[in-house]
Amino acid sequence: MSEEITGPPTRDHWKSDSEVNNCESIGCSINFGLFDRRHHCRKCGDIFCSAHCSNYFRLDQDAQFHLHGILSRGCNSCAEEYKRWQEGLRHPKSGGKKNEENKNNSNNKLSLRKRHAGIMTHQPQAMEGVTELGRDDIVSKGVNINNKSAKKDQAFNPIPSVPADWQWSTF
Repeated sequence: MSEEITGPPTRDHWKSDSEVNNCESIGCSINFGLFDRRHHCRKCGDIFCSAHCSNYFRLDQDAQFHLHGILSRGCNSCAEEYKRWQEGLRHPKSGGKKNEENKNNSNNKLSLRKRHAGIMTHQPQAMEGVTELGRDDIVSKGVNINNKSAKKDQAFNPIPSVPADWQWSTF
């Protein structure tokens, strides 16, 4: 595991949107369209509906699990794999060989882009580890968001191209 995180997870392994018309989760019949959108798992690169790609876990720039990685969206199968990976970190003596097997399975899965059925148990909370964003996180640095001295004397004009003295009529 690389210690340094140099950026968000790579997208090189993602399937293109045109390759998939429906959710790749086994047994899901959602067809993508205007209301049912595609969501890429950042770990395996497959495409799912929102119900089957609503987990979050930490990945490095190579789309590998990392304790200090970028919080990334992922599918149910990769979330289960992440839980096993975390468990292996907590109990390295009992999971040393299994951790290596999980890493090899992950690499095989990435290269083959195959979805394997697994027993889905408890899902991690969708926004686990995500902090709530405030205006300070959204507005560019240097912009004074606490400035309350807005131009209160001017009338609100929803259509700036219409002169202020214009009289609306129904003629």
